[in-house]
Amino acid sequence: MLAFLAELHAETGVKSDLYLFLQTIAADGRTRHLKELSGAACEMLRSARHLRYGPHARDYQTAPHAETVYEVTQGMTHLFENIERFSTPDQRSDWVRLHYFSELHELASFWTRHNVQAL
Repeated sequence: MLAFLAELHAETGVKSDLYLFLQTIAADGRTRHLKELSGAACEMLRSARHLRYGPHARDYQTAPHAETVYEVTQGMTHLFENIERFSTPDQRSDWVRLHYFSELHELASFWTRHNVQAL
């Protein structure tokens, strides 16, 4: 997918936003975390100037609107911290699409602190 997005950018100049999960269940049943990205992987993502990154949800199974405000805030904080590891400020999405179309207006001040302009 990353190669396709690079080709798309080369042909059209379009930038793409990728919304990320904090963790996932791998095919072998193991829970994998975004924090496991190697330094080389972080550098590769940072060098992809046509990509922007934003938070999506804790994991595929958990809709943000099903969590407490505290749980969502904690998960999104961890996501933002991880995104900072492999992106520059210009590579951070200022529009965010949350998993399962959650909106969470209760977190308006949280989104503002993280420079999110729209959900």
